[in-house]
Amino acid sequence: MGADDDLARARGWVAHLLAGGTTPWTAWTGRADPASTGPASTGPASTDVPGWDGPLPGAQHLEVLRRLNGLGAPDPALARTVLATAPPGRGALDLRLAGLPNRGYGARAVDPEALPADELLRVAVGALADRLATADLPERPVPTLRRRLEDEARARLPRRHPFRLVGPRARVDPVRRRLQELGRTPGGRGAVHYVVGADTGRLVVDAWAARAAEGTAPTWPEWLTTWVERDSCPPRADLAAVAARWGAREHVGAVEVVLDVGALTGLLATPAPVTAPPPPSAAATELVRRVSTALATEVERGRRARLTAEVLAPRAVRLDAGGEPLRVPGRHHDWLARRGRALARDLAAGGYRVHGPTGLLEDPPAHGVPAPQDDAVLRLALLVLGDPDRPDPSEVSA
Repeated sequence: MGADDDLARARGWVAHLLAGGTTPWTAWTGRADPASTGPASTGPASTDVPGWDGPLPGAQHLEVLRRLNGLGAPDPALARTVLATAPPGRGALDLRLAGLPNRGYGARAVDPEALPADELLRVAVGALADRLATADLPERPVPTLRRRLEDEARARLPRRHPFRLVGPRARVDPVRRRLQELGRTPGGRGAVHYVVGADTGRLVVDAWAARAAEGTAPTWPEWLTTWVERDSCPPRADLAAVAARWGAREHVGAVEVVLDVGALTGLLATPAPVTAPPPPSAAATELVRRVSTALATEVERGRRARLTAEVLAPRAVRLDAGGEPLRVPGRHHDWLARRGRALARDLAAGGYRVHGPTGLLEDPPAHGVPAPQDDAVLRLALLVLGDPDRPDPSEVSA
C-alpha cells in the first residue's frame, strides 16, 4: 500500500470515528467492524472526511474520540471539539498514526490504543475546559431571613438559636444544603458560628482540593511534601485559626467547633439526622484540578471558581460516586498525628467548645488511595465529556 493509500486509510478512520465508530486504528482496514457503531467507509480511495475539513488530527485526539464513542457516540459538535483541542500542559504535540509517512502529520508515529493515559488525559482535559469556558452558570438563590422563617414554619420546627456554618467550603457546603432540606437555614443576629471540621487527614485533603479548584495547585504529592517538610499544617486545615478569625469579628456570637457533623442534629433540633456526604473520589478531585488549571488562561478567576464548583465538580462527583477518596499516604501518618495533637491543643487553648471527640484529629485515614491514578482520571474525564452540559437542579450549590 502506498503513502497516498495510507493517508486515505487514515482519513477513512477519522470519518469512521466522527460517525461514532469504535474500531481501533491497528484493526482498521478501510471498512468498519460489523460490531462497530459507525458506518462502513468507502475504502482507501476516499480522501474526504465528512464533517471534518481540517488537517489530519493527532493520534491522541483520535483515540480519545474512539474511547468516547465506546461510551456512547458524542454529538458532532463535541467530536469536532475533541479533534480540534490544543492539549494543555507539557506533553507531545500532535502524534502521527503508526504507518503514516512523516509529512507534517506529527513527528512520532504511535499506536493510539497504546498511548499512556496521561497523554490522552491532556486532550480530554483541554476539550472539557473548552466546553466549560462557555457553559452557563446556574442561578444561586440568596437565603434571606424570611426564607429561613418560612422553612422553619413549613417544617414545623421549634425555634432555636440562630446559627451560621463556617470553615472549609468542602465541609460547609454539603452540610448547609442538608440543613436547608431539614428546614434549618443559617442566618440571624447574634448567630452561633459553628466551624465545621473533620479528622486532620480529611482536612488536609480538603485544603488541597480547595486550592486545586482555584487553578493554582501543584500535584497532590508535591503539595503534601511541602507541608510535611515544613512540619506545619495548611492554613485551610487549621480549625483553630479559622475559629480565631471569626471570633475576632464584631457582632459574632459564640464560636464552636464541630468535628462530627452528626452533633448538629441535637444542637439544632433537626427532624432527621444531619449527615455529610462521602468525600469525592481522588479522580474527581484531580480532574477538577487539571481542568481548573487549563481554564486559568481562558476565564477570569471568579467565574472559573463558580464553573468548577457549581458545574464541573458536582458532575464529576456524581459520575464517580463510590470511587475511592484521596488520603494522606501511610508514610506521613506520624506527621499527621503530630498536626492533629497540635490542633487539639490550640482548640483547647482558645477555649472553644468542641463537638465530637478530639481524638478524631489524630486518627489515621480510614480508607482511600494515596494519590490519583491517571487511568481513573481519564475514565472519569471521558464520562464527564459525554455527560450533558447542564447539571441537574439538585447538583447546583445553594
